[in-house]
Amino acid sequence: MATGGEPRWPREIELKLVLPPGDHATVLAHPAVRRRLAERPRRRTLRTRYYDTADRVLRANGAALRVRQDGGRFEQTLKLADADGNALAERVEWSGPVEDLHPRPERIPRELAARAGLRPDAVLEPLFETRFRRWSALLRWRTVPGGTVELELALDHGWILAGDRRERISGLELEVRRGPARAAFALAEELRAKVALRPSVADKAIRGHLLSGAPPPLRRPSRARLERTTAAGAAFGRLLRGVLAHWLASDLAARHHEDPEAVHQLRVALRRGLVLFALFRPVLPPRPREAFRARLKEVLGGFAALRELDVIRDEILAPLPQPDAASTLLRERLERGRAEARRAVTARLASPAYAGLLLDLAGWVEREGWRDEADPVLLLRQELPLAEHASRMLTKSRKRLLRAARDPHRLDVEARHELRLAAKRMRYAIDFFAPLHPARRTAPWLRRLRRLQNMLGEDSDLAAARRAFSRLLAEAPKREREALAAAAGFALGWHTRRLADLPERLDRELTKLRDLPRFW
Repeated sequence: MATGGEPRWPREIELKLVLPPGDHATVLAHPAVRRRLAERPRRRTLRTRYYDTADRVLRANGAALRVRQDGGRFEQTLKLADADGNALAERVEWSGPVEDLHPRPERIPRELAARAGLRPDAVLEPLFETRFRRWSALLRWRTVPGGTVELELALDHGWILAGDRRERISGLELEVRRGPARAAFALAEELRAKVALRPSVADKAIRGHLLSGAPPPLRRPSRARLERTTAAGAAFGRLLRGVLAHWLASDLAARHHEDPEAVHQLRVALRRGLVLFALFRPVLPPRPREAFRARLKEVLGGFAALRELDVIRDEILAPLPQPDAASTLLRERLERGRAEARRAVTARLASPAYAGLLLDLAGWVEREGWRDEADPVLLLRQELPLAEHASRMLTKSRKRLLRAARDPHRLDVEARHELRLAAKRMRYAIDFFAPLHPARRTAPWLRRLRRLQNMLGEDSDLAAARRAFSRLLAEAPKREREALAAAAGFALGWHTRRLADLPERLDRELTKLRDLPRFW
């Protein structure tokens, strides 16, 4: 059990990885594991029951209470929330013996119970169980210059059971017992040559709640703790950790939820990552910077089709008057396309390229690769105060935005799309650097940029509908084309009339934006 930060309570520092069900033996036989074994691997059969109150107070506080049976031994464990929410989980974990599979909340230290929202007299109910086999071993090796790393490797194979529902457990956990946390990623990178691995924030407790019917939380971006004197390189690391946390949470939601907001937030996280790499371009090593940007763009493109069809359904077709037979046919055809796009998203989430990018970026963050791969000039730039770097980047973003704006009455569809992207990049930049400035000074900019982005978004949605309807008509049977063309034409005409005054509204909004005083 690793400790740190709060010396009174033990802390677990762990990398959780999803593992293909047939690859457990491959991991144990991998040279990267065998040459580091400090003990003979053990196999155990474990049964674990998870508990919460009727109003799910533990889940609401990000905590989990379980009782685990290991042979004739029973142990209850309380885990508190992982505040970071990143691939490498770090959380307080307390354990104590009990007599059977029933918890004894009165034995949990009061301070920890209070942080979990658990009263000593709380009435707890069983929610779900896990039953699995675990192969575990202690790994130990020496590092340069003369340090020691100890990881506990655990391979789990079994089931989560919730009523009549069940879900497979197949995972690899690497708990850092001693040494730098980056060692867990270094080992995972070695294993990935033979085994497909994907980092996940979904531990068994989270997966059990999802299996029981609880909706996955839809997390929005959070702001990093930054100061004006924070070094630019350190700020980049904190901001990228936030992007990764948002991505991992959205990934979990997209895998377990049909809500269009889940895939939308996944795309937002990826776009924010692209903008972040662009904002810190002057201080980042070119090769990894451009490699990650290219991979982020490629992954982002795989989610575009579903998001486009979600928007057409919800923003183009939903506001129309009562549907007739033709518009009903159009909706049905669109839903078929959405189902196909949803399958493509599921395949993308399961792809090695997607999992590899997540693992590579998480490992790069943990080892601060932008420092390891930087030359002396870049290292000096990374030490610049963030306020100085942010001021330069915000000035560039504003110039790019105003250059894209030009005369709103003369902007074609493509130019309006570029203006929307420039507004989005500027808004993300302000949001990243907002902790450096009073909210009263950044809020007007964020409000105006959001209004501008929404206006241009309506225009972009209409252009997307034109493309989608054109494809749909080309692929539809001849007998349906006339009805589909009529329904599509009505929808496009209805929204075109609604947006007829868009140039005038854009002109007014851009004038207000140009007049805003700079806060940086």
